[in-house]
Amino acid sequence: MWIRQRRYLYRRHPNKHWWWRRKHYLGKIPGREDYSVFMDKSTGGFLWKHAWTKIQRHWLVPKNASPDNPELRDYWRNRQARKQPFIYGVKVNLYKRQKGYCPLCDQELDNGEQLHVHHIQPKAEGGDNKLANLRLLHANCHRQLHSKKRKNVEVSKLREPYAG
Repeated sequence: MWIRQRRYLYRRHPNKHWWWRRKHYLGKIPGREDYSVFMDKSTGGFLWKHAWTKIQRHWLVPKNASPDNPELRDYWRNRQARKQPFIYGVKVNLYKRQKGYCPLCDQELDNGEQLHVHHIQPKAEGGDNKLANLRLLHANCHRQLHSKKRKNVEVSKLREPYAG
């Protein structure tokens, strides 16, 4: 990154001396011990250095903590909820409200399956995108729900309010 900054300064001010470039473009930010921060002194904006970003280490798993152990189910659910790399946006809120479970099959949502958002009252029939009208389901559960065989069988489960 430093080489790119230096090239930019030489291209921008080819006839200026190095100390002039340093005086106008490099400075010190309060709270940092670094004197060579590439910055705009008029606005106070600066370019973030890679060395300032802290490394996020992985979480160590306790020695006897197996995901298959039913006694540690809450531990693994909380651990997965902290990460949640597979969902974003409204799905995160639904995941938390449903406590990580699919309302149709009562299985955990974070088993690697694709997730779909289901509208209890379809949008074509006047439903909206509010959280009270949405449920997060496994893709397979969602397909089964909309198939002709299971029409209106499990809808009562979906209409139950969130516990908690």
